[in-house]
Amino acid sequence: DVVITRCAMGVHMKGVDDLRIQNSAIRNNGCLIGYDHNTYFRRATYTLLKNLDISDCKAGNGFNLSTNCNNVILDTCNASNNHFRGIRFEANDGGSRMMIINCITNGNGLNETQPGIRVANVPDFTILGCTANGNGDNGIYVVGSSNGLVKNNTATGNVNANYRYQNVSSTTYINNN
Repeated sequence: DVVITRCAMGVHMKGVDDLRIQNSAIRNNGCLIGYDHNTYFRRATYTLLKNLDISDCKAGNGFNLSTNCNNVILDTCNASNNHFRGIRFEANDGGSRMMIINCITNGNGLNETQPGIRVANVPDFTILGCTANGNGDNGIYVVGSSNGLVKNNTATGNVNANYRYQNVSSTTYINNN
C-alpha cells in the first residue's frame, strides 16, 4: 500500500529472495530515456508483484526484469502508457519460471516502437488472461523462449502485430484473441 512517483527509478531491486509488493502505485517515474523504469528487478527469486499500477513511466518500462531471475509472478498489474514496454521479462543471463497473469499493457512504446509485453529467452513462462492493446509494436512478443503457456489473452490494434512468436519451442497457445 505505497505510492512511488516522480522518481528517476521507481523501485530497483537486486539480489532479493521471497519478496512481495502488493496493492501499490509505482507510476510516473523515469528521467533517462531507456534506463529508468517504474520497477526493475535483477537476481530476484520467489517474487510476487500483485495489484500494482506500474503505468506512465516517462523514460523506460513499467516492469523490467533481467539477469538471473526465477519464480517471478506479475498478477493483476496495469502496465500501460509507458515510454518503452509495459512488461519486459528478459532472461539473457539466466532465469526461469516467470508468469504474467491478468495484466493490462495498453498504449506502450508509441514513440519507440515497443511491444506491450516482451518475453525473451525464458524457459518455463506463462502469459495468462492479459490485455495488450494499441502498443507501438507487437501486443505480445515472445522470442527465444520455451516450455510456455500463452492462454486467454486479448491483443488488438497494435502497430505491427497483435502476437509475434520467434524461435519459440514447446509452447501451448490457447484461446488468444
